[in-house]
Amino acid sequence: MRNNDMFNVTHSSRKYIVLFIWILGLWSCKSEEQNTTSSSVPFDPMQPVVVEDFQPKSGGMGQRLIIYGKNFGTDPSMITVLIGGKEAKVISSTGDALYCLVPRKAFSGDIEVRVGPKDNKVVGKATTRFQYERKMVVSTVIGYRNERGDEPWKDGKFKDSDPNKMASGFWNQSFFKFDPANPKHLWAVFDFNNGLYLFNFEDSTVTKVRSDLDRPRSVDFHPRSQVYDCGRRPWWRK
Repeated sequence: MRNNDMFNVTHSSRKYIVLFIWILGLWSCKSEEQNTTSSSVPFDPMQPVVVEDFQPKSGGMGQRLIIYGKNFGTDPSMITVLIGGKEAKVISSTGDALYCLVPRKAFSGDIEVRVGPKDNKVVGKATTRFQYERKMVVSTVIGYRNERGDEPWKDGKFKDSDPNKMASGFWNQSFFKFDPANPKHLWAVFDFNNGLYLFNFEDSTVTKVRSDLDRPRSVDFHPRSQVYDCGRRPWWRK
């Protein structure tokens, strides 16, 4: 008899526990829904757009940025964010905070938030600037590499869809210097190579100007006589 009573009590307790957990779950979902609804504030075109703060204070292209303020609305398609005069990608907004990505070349760092239809936007501006940090990007400007790594030394274009028309080589240690008379001309010599090379950024070509040098390891210019000094032999520029 006692065993049956204990079973009935235990079984009843389990039902109450399950009911309690179910009610608690409903209450939690309702609370979350209320919090979400209360934190999402729609845009009011009769009110100003205010930019109060942003985090982080610095970063480069692609940096995730949160801008805090008032009257941003909740529709990203109605929001335009300019950072340094460049348009940022707006991801989301709750009305008093928006999430965006810093665009490239946002050098000045001025932050401006525009909300509303395209022809009638309300504008808000930050009082401080975002410190844009330039990122160093390393890429191949000139030449190519084949599978064997033994591409020949030859003149040609910086880049071309046909590798046969591209300049290549540049294996050995090198020395470069820009021409003071023309900043779009970059002169180069390579150790264990007999040439003086002109990298012309005006037409994006590489040309071997001289081929009678003996292991040249420097390039310099004389301000009066316009002499190319290629390490061991001077050469007067025409």
